[in-house]
Amino acid sequence: MKRLYRWIIFALLLTSSCTPSGPHTLDGTAVPDVLAAYPSTHVVLVYWWESCPYCKQELAEINEVYDDLQQANVTVVALNVGDSDDLVRRTVAERGYTFPVVAGYTVSDLPALGVPYTEIYLNGDLTARRVGYTSLVELGGLIFLGG
Repeated sequence: MKRLYRWIIFALLLTSSCTPSGPHTLDGTAVPDVLAAYPSTHVVLVYWWESCPYCKQELAEINEVYDDLQQANVTVVALNVGDSDDLVRRTVAERGYTFPVVAGYTVSDLPALGVPYTEIYLNGDLTARRVGYTSLVELGGLIFLGG
């Protein structure tokens, strides 16, 4: 019986050391402060969940114009809520996301009651937030016109 407990403890230690806890990039780098990790004039944070159809639509549209957004000094960071790192990696690869993705968020970390949830920051200050799908036209207005 002691041997079984040792194996269980060993397995738990092994898996916990392989999976970072808390927000982290897909290579395992901890991201305790997203705004500090991705400094830009404008930062757009999009909380998403892999099975959310509105999240998929919003992120696909952002991905199409992400190069243009970067040229305008806008950084988009997709913050995954609740999915495993393997699923997030697979999703990012399949969909070809080019913006940064941070995993490791839980439902209790979500600042709203639904996804997608989008926050817009200008020079580190929160200027807008939206729960639900945000079109590119609305997103552009929130970023460049302040709402």
